[in-house]
Amino acid sequence: DAEREWSTMIGQLRTIWKEVERHDASWPFREPVNTDEVGDYLSIIKDPIDLSLIKRRLDDEFYKSRDMLKADLIRMIENCKTYNGQRTVFFKEADRLGACIEKLFSQKR
Repeated sequence: DAEREWSTMIGQLRTIWKEVERHDASWPFREPVNTDEVGDYLSIIKDPIDLSLIKRRLDDEFYKSRDMLKADLIRMIENCKTYNGQRTVFFKEADRLGACIEKLFSQKR
C-alpha cells in the first residue's frame, strides 16, 4: 500500500543520508558555511545547503522522491566546487563525496 511504500522510501533516503554523512570526505559539508568567516559566500552561492539542512528536511519529510534528495546533495557538491578552486582540499573532498553520492543512488533502489 501507499503508506508502506512511503515508509520504505523514507527509510532508504535516511540510509543514503547516513552513508553520505559518515563518508570521510563529508566533513566540509556537515554544517552550513560560516558566512561571518567567508564574507562573500552568499554573493556567489545563491542557494546554500549542507548535510544538517538536508537532515532537517528528511526529518520534516520534505523529500517526496529519491530525485529530490539527490538534487540537494548534488547542489551541495556543486556549490562547493563553484566557490572553491580546483586545487583546494574542499574541491577535492567534493569530488570524492560526489562520487560516493552517485554510487549510492545507482545502487539503492
